[in-house]
Amino acid sequence: MIARLCAVPVLAASLVAQPSPWTMARLPGTGQSRHFSTNFGDDANYALNPPVLRGNGDGTVTDLVTGLLWQQADGGEMTWEKAAEYCKSLSLGGYRDWKLPFAHEAYSILNHNGSRPAMDASVFTTSEAEYWWTYDTRADDPTRVWVTNAGGGIGPHPRNETVSAGGDKRYHTRCVRGAIKVDKLVSAFTDNRDGTVTDFHTGLVWQQQSSDPLTWEEALAYAERLVLAGQDDWRMPHIKELRSLNDDQMANPSLSRSGFPGSTAIETWSSTILFNQPERAWTVDFAFGIASYRNKTERLRVRCVRGGFQAVTAVSAASFDPNGPVAPGSIAAAFGEDFELADTALSLIDADGISRPAALFAVTRSQVNFLVPEAAVAGLASLAVFSGGRQVGAGVVQLERVAPGLFSANASGKGVAAAIAVRSRGDGVQTSQPVFECAASGCSALPVNLGGDSEQVALSLFGTGMRGAVGQSAATVGGVSVSVAGPVAQGQYPGLDQVNLGPLPRSLAGRGEVEIELAAAGKAANKVTVRFQ
Repeated sequence: MIARLCAVPVLAASLVAQPSPWTMARLPGTGQSRHFSTNFGDDANYALNPPVLRGNGDGTVTDLVTGLLWQQADGGEMTWEKAAEYCKSLSLGGYRDWKLPFAHEAYSILNHNGSRPAMDASVFTTSEAEYWWTYDTRADDPTRVWVTNAGGGIGPHPRNETVSAGGDKRYHTRCVRGAIKVDKLVSAFTDNRDGTVTDFHTGLVWQQQSSDPLTWEEALAYAERLVLAGQDDWRMPHIKELRSLNDDQMANPSLSRSGFPGSTAIETWSSTILFNQPERAWTVDFAFGIASYRNKTERLRVRCVRGGFQAVTAVSAASFDPNGPVAPGSIAAAFGEDFELADTALSLIDADGISRPAALFAVTRSQVNFLVPEAAVAGLASLAVFSGGRQVGAGVVQLERVAPGLFSANASGKGVAAAIAVRSRGDGVQTSQPVFECAASGCSALPVNLGGDSEQVALSLFGTGMRGAVGQSAATVGGVSVSVAGPVAQGQYPGLDQVNLGPLPRSLAGRGEVEIELAAAGKAANKVTVRFQ
């Protein structure tokens, strides 16, 4: 259950090898959910940043962890050169800026809770592909291209292995577009001078020097016992975390020389087990960065990890719809963990790649209420939360011009509306009263009396994300259509909108509790209630 700030319902509430930029908001997990060890510490014990993929019904799939937009059905078998042309000319989902994925992008959508294909078949269309092309070539050999494979690995293969080039293997193409522009930096490793290295792309903190050779089970126990730089929450990295260390444009070793000085081209354990072969575990060989697997009884090194950006989920601070968009200029709530009360900041990078700081209304250890920057453009955006001067969380959020949400009295997005009944007498005198009252035990409805024949009663509702729909709204109260004035900016508080309904028909008298339904620019707001006597 999501905790909410409710003291004040409204506010508290060309194909040349080049270094590949980092393009993901967060590093996704592997999807592995089965345990393969009697000892604690395998991939499924942590299940960090589980994959969240959404089919959009237009031939595309959005990765809600990374922010990448993918072609749902791959383009079929073709040469690498043809693949680049194919993606460049692709028009899909209303977009024409598709490209071949970088190696780290292609590897991000593999799911290691299955095999052949190691991919979520509930959202991606399966094919006969054995491999999928990426944009990147091997650092020392441009005739070899990094490809992911249906078994869950990644490696550099000769261009001429595919059928169209005279080979006997099926290399397919799945295009991607950067729905959000996250970071153009190629390397972001910082030596902490305490035996650890921080990767500011992922928030992960790494053991700078790897262990001595160990079996997989020994490496698991080593990681769980490790105390380094005053921290004891070290673990063995899952395969995507381990592969994120690799620089595909370096070789022998393919690790950052500045972050990991003295490192050699060694093969290293991950905590991820080969699906349906629990006697084997995934590894990365840092000669080039190949992800493959070994029998768990073999002796390899381990490089432990801790931390990583926590998931931050942003929703409308009115509706709290976990799957809904938010609008520029609206009030939103971001949920996470361990925010610093006195030193928290939040920024949003919109679909144009512009970073915009967000004004904060209120902060708790698990929630930040903020104003979505008015100038942010519609589309998928990334969020970054900073505490104590460092980034601690990341997420993605869909921005739409109109994303209506109505505040409720108990700041849950449900129940009695945070609204005012405005009574107009025949002599022109107006009075108003709230339609709710709140006590320590919660909020309840105050019945609205529609009064005598000479009186008219209207409702003033408060919400957010609606002001872009003035003159484009419709509403019902208890199933009865009512006139709508607004929505408009309320004016007193940033991000707060107001919409007036009425005058209310007398047929609502005596109906008791009824639902209020509002649609703004054709988009439905959350339902709230009002009680009539």
